[in-house]
Amino acid sequence: MQPIIELAKSKEQNAAAAFGQARAELGSQQARLEELQNYRIEYIARFNQQALLGMDALKVKDFQQFHVVDKAEQHVEQKREHWLNERRQLGVYDQLKDRYQSAEQRDQDRLEQKDTDERAQRSTAYPKQD
Repeated sequence: MQPIIELAKSKEQNAAAAFGQARAELGSQQARLEELQNYRIEYIARFNQQALLGMDALKVKDFQQFHVVDKAEQHVEQKREHWLNERRQLGVYDQLKDRYQSAEQRDQDRLEQKDTDERAQRSTAYPKQD
């Protein structure tokens, strides 16, 4: 059972690391977004004016670059969900391990009690004679 727990812990830790990296990337992208927000407002106004007059594909592609932060947020959310799933799975394995250990302990206790009872029964059935 322990190898399964170790594997689940490893997967949860890997997912947590990926989640952390995704959050760091999101922070970086959000900082970039802050720098570009004022420019974006002006750019959108110019984009709308140029759209009325017609524009080439390169300018449309440039406008689409503003959606990088949205993609980073989606990426972070996916990693967060993955990490939470791995964490839940680890919890399930921990519960299963605890149940297994409890069952083992109960079985061990029963065997010890049976052994004690048998010894007590033998000692009363065959008392020592001096």
